[in-house]
Amino acid sequence: SSNSNDFNRFDSDSSGTMSIDEYRSYNGTTGSNARIQDDFRAMDSNGDNYLSQSELNARTNGSIR
Repeated sequence: SSNSNDFNRFDSDSSGTMSIDEYRSYNGTTGSNARIQDDFRAMDSNGDNYLSQSELNARTNGSIR
């Protein structure tokens, strides 16, 4: 799917999850570092310090920028 391809573009190590650094790349320059960390923690529903595609999609309603 398109969303899967977009997620994979930001998953630079192809781990199937997005680290905080990969999430910063996803966000580009929008938002402060603290805001990005807060958003990341809020989306990380299982607390593993990585975002799965489903965790990100739950927050973005499937819309990857």
